[in-house]
Amino acid sequence: MSVEFSLTVTNPDYRGQGLCGKFTQRVDRWVEEASAELGVAYCQTFNEASQKVFANLGFEKQALLRGFILANAGNGRYSRDNVAMYIKLYNNAGRLCPSEIQLL
Repeated sequence: MSVEFSLTVTNPDYRGQGLCGKFTQRVDRWVEEASAELGVAYCQTFNEASQKVFANLGFEKQALLRGFILANAGNGRYSRDNVAMYIKLYNNAGRLCPSEIQLL
């Protein structure tokens, strides 16, 4: 089983209090307790706080996805944003994955 960590947004009045980190940490524990093997998280590249939360939970950056999401830039405009993809292997799933990188 794999789990994708998706969008977490904190009300601006409550930012900087570690709420996102605490919430994500609890979800991370639930994922492991549910016997998942893979967690995937996508963080916009400008959002260093989110990237730090996942890195601190043991997620590893795997890829930079250029133009992966379409973001509202305001005033009826949209822009493509880059996203960093992070993964975490749970419950000894690493033994199921070859250690070498193979290109197909």
